Amino acid sequence: MIREDADGNAFAGYLTANDAEDPATELTYQLAETSSGPFVIRGNSIYLKEGAHLDFDEHPTYDLAVRVTDSHGGSTTEMVTIRVLDVSDEEQPPIDIVLTHSSIAENASNGSQIGAFTIIDPDQGDAFHLELVGSADGRFALFDGRLTVADGSRLDYEQDPAHTIRLRLTDASRHSMEKEFTISLLDADENTPPPPPPPPPPPENSAPTMMMLDGVQVVENVSNGTRIGQLRAHDPDNDAMTFSLLDNSDGRFAIVDDYVVVNDRTKLDYEQATTHQITVRVTDDHNNHRDAVFTIHVRNDLRDDDP
Repeated sequence: MIREDADGNAFAGYLTANDAEDPATELTYQLAETSSGPFVIRGNSIYLKEGAHLDFDEHPTYDLAVRVTDSHGGSTTEMVTIRVLDVSDEEQPPIDIVLTHSSIAENASNGSQIGAFTIIDPDQGDAFHLELVGSADGRFALFDGRLTVADGSRLDYEQDPAHTIRLRLTDASRHSMEKEFTISLLDADENTPPPPPPPPPPPENSAPTMMMLDGVQVVENVSNGTRIGQLRAHDPDNDAMTFSLLDNSDGRFAIVDDYVVVNDRTKLDYEQATTHQITVRVTDDHNNHRDAVFTIHVRNDLRDDDP
Protein backbone atom coordinates (compact mmCIF):
# COMPACT_ATOMS: atom_id res chain seq x y z
CA MET A 1 0.00 0.00 0.00
CA ILE A 2 1.26 3.48 -0.89
CA ARG A 3 -0.18 7.00 -0.63
CA GLU A 4 -1.15 8.64 -3.89
CA ASP A 5 0.94 11.72 -2.98
CA ALA A 6 4.11 9.68 -2.37
CA ASP A 7 7.32 11.02 -3.90
CA GLY A 8 9.56 9.10 -6.30
CA ASN A 9 11.54 6.21 -4.73
CA ALA A 10 8.90 5.82 -1.99
CA PHE A 11 8.63 2.32 -0.47
CA ALA A 12 5.53 0.34 -1.58
CA GLY A 13 5.99 -3.14 -0.08
CA TYR A 14 8.10 -6.24 0.60
CA LEU A 15 8.26 -9.40 -1.51
CA THR A 16 8.58 -12.84 0.09
CA ALA A 17 8.62 -16.37 -1.34
CA ASN A 18 9.55 -19.90 -0.26
CA ASP A 19 11.24 -22.70 -2.21
CA ALA A 20 9.85 -26.00 -0.90
CA GLU A 21 12.56 -28.08 -2.59
CA ASP A 22 15.47 -25.98 -1.35
CA PRO A 23 14.50 -23.60 1.50
CA ALA A 24 18.10 -22.28 1.71
CA THR A 25 18.27 -21.20 -1.94
CA GLU A 26 18.80 -17.54 -2.74
CA LEU A 27 15.78 -15.97 -4.42
CA THR A 28 15.80 -12.97 -6.76
CA TYR A 29 12.82 -10.90 -7.84
CA GLN A 30 12.12 -8.96 -11.02
CA LEU A 31 9.13 -7.60 -12.89
CA ALA A 32 7.99 -9.84 -15.74
CA GLU A 33 8.17 -8.42 -19.27
CA THR A 34 4.39 -8.02 -19.29
CA SER A 35 4.45 -5.66 -16.31
CA SER A 36 4.74 -1.95 -16.83
CA GLY A 37 3.85 1.02 -14.73
CA PRO A 38 5.26 3.31 -12.06
CA PHE A 39 7.01 0.70 -9.89
CA VAL A 40 10.45 -0.94 -9.76
CA ILE A 41 11.91 -3.81 -7.74
CA ARG A 42 15.14 -3.42 -5.77
CA GLY A 43 16.21 -6.52 -3.87
CA ASN A 44 13.03 -7.85 -2.28
CA SER A 45 11.25 -4.48 -2.07
CA ILE A 46 8.92 -2.57 -4.39
CA TYR A 47 9.48 1.17 -4.85
CA LEU A 48 7.81 3.96 -6.78
CA LYS A 49 9.88 4.98 -9.80
CA GLU A 50 11.85 8.23 -9.70
CA GLY A 51 9.62 11.00 -11.10
CA ALA A 52 6.48 8.80 -11.10
CA HIS A 53 3.16 10.11 -9.79
CA LEU A 54 0.09 8.21 -8.56
CA ASP A 55 -3.61 9.12 -8.83
CA PHE A 56 -6.12 7.10 -6.83
CA ASP A 57 -9.01 8.22 -9.05
CA GLU A 58 -7.29 6.85 -12.19
CA HIS A 59 -5.55 3.76 -10.73
CA PRO A 60 -6.65 2.67 -7.22
CA THR A 61 -4.64 -0.56 -7.62
CA TYR A 62 -1.77 -1.90 -9.72
CA ASP A 63 -1.34 -5.59 -10.51
CA LEU A 64 2.33 -6.46 -11.00
CA ALA A 65 3.56 -9.72 -12.56
CA VAL A 66 6.60 -10.60 -10.43
CA ARG A 67 9.02 -13.36 -11.43
CA VAL A 68 10.94 -15.04 -8.62
CA THR A 69 13.99 -17.13 -9.57
CA ASP A 70 16.02 -19.47 -7.38
CA SER A 71 19.76 -20.08 -7.55
CA HIS A 72 19.19 -23.18 -9.70
CA GLY A 73 17.47 -21.21 -12.47
CA GLY A 74 13.93 -22.33 -11.62
CA SER A 75 11.36 -19.55 -11.70
CA THR A 76 7.68 -18.80 -11.32
CA THR A 77 5.57 -15.71 -11.88
CA GLU A 78 2.88 -14.47 -9.50
CA MET A 79 0.62 -11.42 -9.41
CA VAL A 80 1.16 -8.84 -6.66
CA THR A 81 -1.41 -6.09 -6.07
CA ILE A 82 -0.28 -2.63 -4.94
CA ARG A 83 -3.11 -0.62 -3.43
CA VAL A 84 -3.01 3.19 -3.75
CA LEU A 85 -4.24 5.04 -0.67
CA ASP A 86 -6.66 7.85 -1.47
CA VAL A 87 -5.60 11.27 -0.18
CA SER A 88 -8.58 13.60 0.05
CA ASP A 89 -8.42 16.61 -2.26
CA GLU A 90 -10.13 18.58 0.50
CA GLU A 91 -7.54 18.08 3.23
CA GLN A 92 -7.29 21.18 5.39
CA PRO A 93 -4.11 22.93 6.59
CA PRO A 94 -3.20 22.78 10.29
CA ILE A 95 -4.87 25.40 12.48
CA ASP A 96 -2.43 26.01 15.33
CA ILE A 97 0.71 24.91 17.17
CA VAL A 98 0.65 24.86 20.98
CA LEU A 99 3.71 24.70 23.26
CA THR A 100 2.90 23.08 26.60
CA HIS A 101 5.55 24.99 28.58
CA SER A 102 7.53 28.09 27.62
CA SER A 103 9.95 28.86 30.46
CA ILE A 104 13.29 27.45 31.60
CA ALA A 105 15.82 28.28 34.29
CA GLU A 106 18.84 30.25 33.15
CA ASN A 107 22.03 28.20 32.68
CA ALA A 108 19.95 25.01 32.22
CA SER A 109 22.01 22.06 31.02
CA ASN A 110 22.08 21.17 27.34
CA GLY A 111 19.29 18.74 26.43
CA SER A 112 16.92 20.00 29.13
CA GLN A 113 13.33 19.82 27.96
CA ILE A 114 11.28 23.01 27.96
CA GLY A 115 7.94 21.83 26.54
CA ALA A 116 6.23 19.67 23.93
CA PHE A 117 4.49 20.88 20.78
CA THR A 118 0.89 19.90 20.11
CA ILE A 119 -0.61 20.21 16.62
CA ILE A 120 -4.24 21.25 16.07
CA ASP A 121 -5.23 19.90 12.64
CA PRO A 122 -8.79 19.33 11.32
CA ASP A 123 -7.52 16.28 9.40
CA GLN A 124 -7.48 13.65 12.14
CA GLY A 125 -4.46 11.35 11.94
CA ASP A 126 -2.61 13.57 9.45
CA ALA A 127 1.16 13.15 9.45
CA PHE A 128 3.24 16.29 9.97
CA HIS A 129 6.83 17.55 10.04
CA LEU A 130 8.15 20.16 12.49
CA GLU A 131 11.17 22.33 11.80
CA LEU A 132 12.79 24.93 14.06
CA VAL A 133 13.53 27.74 11.59
CA GLY A 134 14.40 30.27 14.31
CA SER A 135 16.42 28.85 17.22
CA ALA A 136 17.33 32.15 18.97
CA ASP A 137 20.83 32.03 17.53
CA GLY A 138 21.39 28.37 18.42
CA ARG A 139 20.13 28.52 22.00
CA PHE A 140 17.32 26.01 21.46
CA ALA A 141 16.75 22.80 19.49
CA LEU A 142 13.88 20.54 18.42
CA PHE A 143 14.02 16.87 19.40
CA ASP A 144 11.20 14.39 18.79
CA GLY A 145 8.50 17.09 18.84
CA ARG A 146 9.89 18.72 22.00
CA LEU A 147 11.72 22.01 22.54
CA THR A 148 15.06 21.50 24.31
CA VAL A 149 18.09 23.56 25.36
CA ALA A 150 20.89 23.49 22.78
CA ASP A 151 23.36 25.91 24.43
CA GLY A 152 22.60 26.53 28.10
CA SER A 153 25.71 28.72 28.52
CA ARG A 154 23.91 31.44 26.55
CA LEU A 155 20.78 31.46 28.71
CA ASP A 156 21.54 34.40 31.03
CA TYR A 157 18.58 36.08 32.73
CA GLU A 158 20.58 39.22 33.56
CA GLN A 159 21.57 39.74 29.91
CA ASP A 160 18.23 38.82 28.28
CA PRO A 161 15.24 37.40 30.22
CA ALA A 162 13.42 36.13 27.10
CA HIS A 163 14.16 34.77 23.62
CA THR A 164 11.99 34.25 20.53
CA ILE A 165 11.93 31.07 18.45
CA ARG A 166 10.06 30.30 15.23
CA LEU A 167 8.59 26.91 14.29
CA ARG A 168 7.44 25.71 10.85
CA LEU A 169 4.81 22.95 10.54
CA THR A 170 4.18 21.03 7.29
CA ASP A 171 1.47 18.36 6.98
CA ALA A 172 1.28 15.39 4.61
CA SER A 173 -0.54 17.50 2.00
CA ARG A 174 2.32 20.03 2.10
CA HIS A 175 0.21 22.68 3.82
CA SER A 176 2.50 24.68 6.08
CA MET A 177 2.37 27.38 8.72
CA GLU A 178 4.86 29.16 10.96
CA LYS A 179 4.46 30.45 14.50
CA GLU A 180 6.68 32.35 16.94
CA PHE A 181 7.03 31.51 20.63
CA THR A 182 8.60 33.53 23.45
CA ILE A 183 10.75 31.48 25.83
CA SER A 184 11.09 33.11 29.25
CA LEU A 185 14.15 32.59 31.45
CA LEU A 186 13.76 32.07 35.18
CA ASP A 187 16.25 33.87 37.39
CA ALA A 188 18.40 31.39 39.27
CA ASP A 189 20.47 31.79 42.42
CA GLU A 190 23.96 32.07 40.97
CA ASN A 191 25.43 30.65 44.20
CA THR A 192 23.66 27.29 43.93
CA PRO A 193 23.68 24.83 41.06
CA PRO A 194 20.50 24.65 38.98
CA PRO A 195 18.12 21.77 39.71
CA PRO A 196 18.31 18.73 37.44
CA PRO A 197 15.98 18.80 34.45
CA PRO A 198 12.71 16.88 34.77
CA PRO A 199 12.68 13.45 33.12
CA PRO A 200 11.21 13.43 29.62
CA PRO A 201 7.72 11.99 29.29
CA PRO A 202 7.50 8.47 27.90
CA PRO A 203 7.26 8.39 24.09
CA GLU A 204 3.81 7.87 22.59
CA ASN A 205 3.15 4.44 21.19
CA SER A 206 2.45 4.41 17.44
CA ALA A 207 0.05 2.26 15.44
CA PRO A 208 1.39 -0.40 13.03
CA THR A 209 2.18 0.71 9.46
CA MET A 210 2.71 -0.75 5.98
CA MET A 211 0.44 -3.81 6.13
CA MET A 212 1.05 -6.20 3.21
CA LEU A 213 -0.44 -9.46 1.92
CA ASP A 214 2.16 -11.34 -0.13
CA GLY A 215 -0.33 -13.48 -2.07
CA VAL A 216 -3.71 -12.46 -3.50
CA GLN A 217 -4.65 -15.33 -5.85
CA VAL A 218 -6.48 -18.61 -5.27
CA VAL A 219 -7.77 -21.31 -7.63
CA GLU A 220 -11.48 -22.16 -7.32
CA ASN A 221 -12.36 -25.54 -5.80
CA VAL A 222 -9.27 -25.71 -3.55
CA SER A 223 -9.64 -27.27 -0.11
CA ASN A 224 -10.67 -25.30 2.95
CA GLY A 225 -7.59 -24.19 4.87
CA THR A 226 -5.53 -23.59 1.71
CA ARG A 227 -3.14 -20.68 2.29
CA ILE A 228 -3.48 -17.69 -0.05
CA GLY A 229 -0.88 -15.29 1.35
CA GLN A 230 0.92 -14.21 4.51
CA LEU A 231 0.07 -10.94 6.25
CA ARG A 232 2.93 -8.72 7.33
CA ALA A 233 3.09 -5.30 8.98
CA HIS A 234 5.66 -2.98 10.50
CA ASP A 235 5.32 -1.53 14.00
CA PRO A 236 7.54 1.52 14.77
CA ASP A 237 7.73 0.41 18.41
CA ASN A 238 8.47 -3.28 17.62
CA ASP A 239 5.31 -4.32 19.46
CA ALA A 240 3.74 -7.74 19.00
CA MET A 241 0.91 -7.65 16.44
CA THR A 242 -2.20 -9.70 15.70
CA PHE A 243 -4.32 -9.79 12.54
CA SER A 244 -8.12 -10.08 12.38
CA LEU A 245 -10.77 -9.94 9.66
CA LEU A 246 -13.32 -7.14 9.81
CA ASP A 247 -14.85 -8.33 6.51
CA ASN A 248 -14.32 -11.99 5.52
CA SER A 249 -16.26 -11.72 2.23
CA ASP A 250 -19.33 -13.55 3.47
CA GLY A 251 -17.33 -16.28 5.20
CA ARG A 252 -15.13 -17.14 2.23
CA PHE A 253 -11.84 -16.45 4.01
CA ALA A 254 -10.25 -16.66 7.45
CA ILE A 255 -6.91 -15.84 9.11
CA VAL A 256 -4.84 -18.68 10.60
CA ASP A 257 -1.30 -18.07 11.95
CA ASP A 258 -1.07 -14.73 10.08
CA TYR A 259 -2.09 -16.37 6.77
CA VAL A 260 -5.24 -15.62 4.80
CA VAL A 261 -6.78 -19.03 4.08
CA VAL A 262 -9.83 -20.44 2.31
CA ASN A 263 -12.68 -20.85 4.81
CA ASP A 264 -15.59 -21.89 2.52
CA ARG A 265 -14.48 -23.37 -0.81
CA THR A 266 -18.07 -23.68 -2.03
CA LYS A 267 -18.27 -19.89 -2.36
CA LEU A 268 -15.21 -19.60 -4.63
CA ASP A 269 -16.67 -19.92 -8.13
CA TYR A 270 -14.70 -18.30 -10.97
CA GLU A 271 -17.77 -18.26 -13.20
CA GLN A 272 -19.77 -16.29 -10.62
CA ALA A 273 -17.14 -13.83 -9.33
CA THR A 274 -13.44 -13.43 -10.15
CA THR A 275 -12.56 -11.16 -7.21
CA HIS A 276 -13.54 -10.75 -3.56
CA GLN A 277 -12.50 -8.07 -1.07
CA ILE A 278 -11.51 -8.55 2.55
CA THR A 279 -10.79 -5.98 5.27
CA VAL A 280 -7.94 -6.81 7.66
CA ARG A 281 -7.09 -5.11 10.97
CA VAL A 282 -3.62 -5.33 12.53
CA THR A 283 -3.51 -4.50 16.26
CA ASP A 284 -0.45 -4.08 18.48
CA ASP A 285 -0.37 -4.94 22.18
CA HIS A 286 -1.24 -1.32 23.05
CA ASN A 287 -4.53 -1.68 21.11
CA ASN A 288 -3.35 0.69 18.37
CA HIS A 289 -4.56 -0.60 15.03
CA ARG A 290 -4.60 -0.02 11.28
CA ASP A 291 -7.05 -1.38 8.68
CA ALA A 292 -6.44 -2.34 5.04
CA VAL A 293 -8.57 -3.69 2.19
CA PHE A 294 -7.17 -6.45 -0.05
CA THR A 295 -8.61 -7.88 -3.27
CA ILE A 296 -8.44 -11.67 -3.62
CA HIS A 297 -8.41 -12.89 -7.26
CA VAL A 298 -10.10 -16.21 -8.05
CA ARG A 299 -8.42 -18.18 -10.84
CA ASN A 300 -10.26 -20.58 -13.10
CA ASP A 301 -9.92 -24.29 -12.37
CA LEU A 302 -9.31 -25.59 -15.88
CA ARG A 303 -10.48 -29.07 -14.83
CA ASP A 304 -14.01 -27.64 -14.78
CA ASP A 305 -13.71 -27.13 -18.55
CA ASP A 306 -12.72 -30.74 -19.30
CA PRO A 307 -15.40 -32.62 -21.31
